[in-house]
Amino acid sequence: MDLKAEKLSLMEWLAGLDDVQTIHPLKALRATDEEKSNQVISHAEQKALEQGLDAIANGRVHSHESVKEGVRKKFPNLFK
Repeated sequence: MDLKAEKLSLMEWLAGLDDVQTIHPLKALRATDEEKSNQVISHAEQKALEQGLDAIANGRVHSHESVKEGVRKKFPNLFK
């Protein structure tokens, strides 16, 4: 049976359930799955976080004020 047919079969079975003792664990499983899916980050996001933390740890950061001052000096016509 393909995945789509399997899911439809499960939905039909679930729609016919009247047993609370079966439904509650299914709800808990769904909540756990949703929590996990909300916490997963991509490999690219993980790499970007690691690079940012490394930059902070090694002093390769600039304050907001210093960046604003550099932009003002480079583009003085933007701040008239």
